[in-house]
Amino acid sequence: MSLWEIIFITFGLTLDTFAFCLYKGAMVSWIDKKNVARLAALFTGFQVCALILGSMTRYISHVGAYQTKASSAWFAISAALFFGLGIWMLIRSLRRRNETILERKEDDYHFRVYVMWALLTSIDALIAGIGFTLLSVDLMILVIVLLVTTLLSVIIGIFWGYRLGCASRNKFRIVGSCFVLAGGADVLLRFLEMIN
Repeated sequence: MSLWEIIFITFGLTLDTFAFCLYKGAMVSWIDKKNVARLAALFTGFQVCALILGSMTRYISHVGAYQTKASSAWFAISAALFFGLGIWMLIRSLRRRNETILERKEDDYHFRVYVMWALLTSIDALIAGIGFTLLSVDLMILVIVLLVTTLLSVIIGIFWGYRLGCASRNKFRIVGSCFVLAGGADVLLRFLEMIN
């Protein structure tokens, strides 16, 4: 899997975090850089830990022992994981498309609530970690790409929401799910090339 494909999929994963940060940015009356840094560290930490946890599947004896022997099967399973993840993200987004957004000023950063949101948005990274591991993608590259894209998603999301509001946040979720689905399609095409 090329670096651009990894960036493509991880960018799609972090758009869920971006959408949440749009919402938070729209609520604040001023940007507290210290709290933005804490929020970025929280979401990035959860995303990276979930990715690493998902990549631990390589240490399950059956996966590790047969990873080279059954590479085409791992491609098929990985494609199914990315497709399933993309569809799950899309369904969540479509359910929220008519959601009413009440923009009200809320300058407090309730980090206990944000821990829950960081945990929920990192479930996608956990599943993607399993998929990337089955494709034998280097964990260090994954961690660096996810770390950078999540940091940028949080920071840009907060500032974008502060300046422009959060009316478009669900559209970003839909775009993110399409990115993950496209990554799954790419893996599926590679699998079809392997079996032909």
